[in-house]
Amino acid sequence: MSAHVALTLAVESAIDSGVRIPCRDRPEWLSDDPEQRAEAAEACKPCPVIELCAEAAHSKPRQQFGVWAAKDYTRTPRKERSK
Repeated sequence: MSAHVALTLAVESAIDSGVRIPCRDRPEWLSDDPEQRAEAAEACKPCPVIELCAEAAHSKPRQQFGVWAAKDYTRTPRKERSK
């Protein structure tokens, strides 16, 4: 079973059990705004599936966008990095 499938099943199971998943139906995890993504990353920390989320993020070569397991993988353009 792939890491993404395992994550999806774990999220569905948690939701079915009434457990709150912070990223469910919220856009901050994929926002263009770095401040929103920082808030999303902080909100991830108590998530019950954070380890599976990290595995899913690492299973995809060079994850390039969004917050996964409390880490923002969004690549910053070079000119923004130097500010």
